[in-house]
Amino acid sequence: MATFLLIALLACFLVPAALERRARRSAASPYLLPAVDAPPHAARIPMPRGRSRRRYVEDGLAEVDTWLAQQDRTA
Repeated sequence: MATFLLIALLACFLVPAALERRARRSAASPYLLPAVDAPPHAARIPMPRGRSRRRYVEDGLAEVDTWLAQQDRTA
């Protein structure tokens, strides 16, 4: 009878403690950190190489130049 009582007490106290410990360990995931602690989204996006960036800027300037020229023609 004492053995049964001991096993029942162990089951009542140790099993919930083990489950709680496992839950706390899985809750310590870095993916669950608040958004303030995470790096900004732009930091995760790889930047293109300098030559590509320069090409994007030059293409953008050309688009702006053509748009301004069209606006001048219509005005």
